[in-house]
Order: sequence, then structure tokens, then C-alpha cells
Amino acid sequence: MNIVAYCRVSTDKEDQLNSLEAQKEFFSEDAKSSTGDVLGHLHADITAAAIG
Repeated sequence: MNIVAYCRVSTDKEDQLNSLEAQKEFFSEDAKSSTGDVLGHLHADITAAAIG
């Protein structure tokens, strides 16, 4: 089965970027450990919302 993953954080601050990397690693490792699954696409996004 092909898997598509979407990873997102809300800022480009260091702790959020670490979280983004952790999310990407989770999906990559999960696909590898699942028999017959292939990570077909992984989309990562930094979405900064204006507060004001």
C-alpha cells in the first residue's frame, strides 16, 4: 500500500523544526516497519499564522 503523510508545524522556531523532523522520521520509520507499505509521498509544511 502506498502511504501519503502530511507533517505540519506552525512556526519556524527551532523547537517546532525539531518537531517537524520528528514527525517526518515517525512516518518514514512506520512505513518501513509495515509489511508491504511504501511511503509514496511525504509533505512537510511550516504554516505561520499572523496573530494580531
